[in-house]
Amino acid sequence: MAASQLSRKPAILAGVSALRVALISTVQTVTGDDDDAGRCAFTYVAGKTVAERQLRLALSVGCERIACVTDTIPPEVVALQHIAERKGAKFHIVRRVSDLAGLIVATDDVLAIADGLFAEPDLAESMVAGGRFIAALPVDVALEAGFERIDREWVWAGLMLVPGHLVDRLADLPPDSDPIAALLRIALQSQVKVTPIETALVTENRLALAVSGERAGELETVWLRSRVDPAGFSEPTRAVTDRIGLRWGGQWLARGVGAFKLASAALGITALSAGAAWFFGPVFGFAGAIGGAFAANLAASVAQLDSGDGSERTRRAVLACARLLVDGVIIGGLMLLAGPDMWQTALFSGILLVGLARLSKIEGLSNLARPITDRVVLLALIITSSVLGYPLETVQLLALAILAGLFLHNRTSQLTQV
Repeated sequence: MAASQLSRKPAILAGVSALRVALISTVQTVTGDDDDAGRCAFTYVAGKTVAERQLRLALSVGCERIACVTDTIPPEVVALQHIAERKGAKFHIVRRVSDLAGLIVATDDVLAIADGLFAEPDLAESMVAGGRFIAALPVDVALEAGFERIDREWVWAGLMLVPGHLVDRLADLPPDSDPIAALLRIALQSQVKVTPIETALVTENRLALAVSGERAGELETVWLRSRVDPAGFSEPTRAVTDRIGLRWGGQWLARGVGAFKLASAALGITALSAGAAWFFGPVFGFAGAIGGAFAANLAASVAQLDSGDGSERTRRAVLACARLLVDGVIIGGLMLLAGPDMWQTALFSGILLVGLARLSKIEGLSNLARPITDRVVLLALIITSSVLGYPLETVQLLALAILAGLFLHNRTSQLTQV
């Protein structure tokens, strides 16, 4: 994406001079001042470091340059640079206050973000729309949460948008000064507008400082729950995978296991199950397809958390192929079970079953019949019936049950409308 494209935010930036520079920091340690302690900016919240979330927040409001204050260059900072450059932004390392000279000019606007701040992008977008500001929270609400006090009544909420000419005054400070803290004091002295924000942002953990790994874990729990509404147990497999995603999804994302990889695994498992059906028998294929169907549901659950990796369209295509192949294993397995004399009946019954199951996702289905359309449940029933010797009869009964569920749902909807 070209840098010029990043600045095209007319709905957000109307009436505000174009953002040029975001100032972030990765210096503050989680515990004390030990150089070996973990950095607040590198704690993980739902698979991304706090610094990466700040970077993406800055890019979302049109920043074309990123200035990162750091005293070292660990892999996390290198990763930030790669992300910024892929998005068309320039990335600059700032080791001393003097490094900002020439990087920020008087006509620039500077979006400064406190070290370790976790914030929802929507908050920054709404505040930037109002012009230059210093975001503030009441002392009694936010001081204990670690936010910096700016006067008797207010603390800094970790975000500010200030004119670039204020950065010139940093040149008078010692080289090892904290540029963001100093810029805050200069902005206050220059009468940049102090803008109170909703205290609910703090109480609901939508704005917070990740001062420890434990605090980051609390923020992750809130973030995950805000994005995943677990399915009910009328969809058994999805209900289970949604809850697995809530419990372990953040850890998987931090290790690079996202929805795309899970969707690819689902496709691979299902492809292997098709081979197993041909070489070892339909029941083995059905059993393998259960694993593929479960992985596909897990990928869909984690997809609610996994964003910004650039593979959304590909993931959707891979997941659709995996699900289509699961249905193909059902139909093909039934044909293999039926043999040369009954394969036409098996083909028709299989197509009818999966067709009605897919139709139910569009038209809706009564809660009583909905579990039957769950592919894991469906495959388990087919395996059981195959072992007992009545696979085609069972498939036909299941198709009738789904058809009845469609009718009941449609009838109930009509009565409700009346």
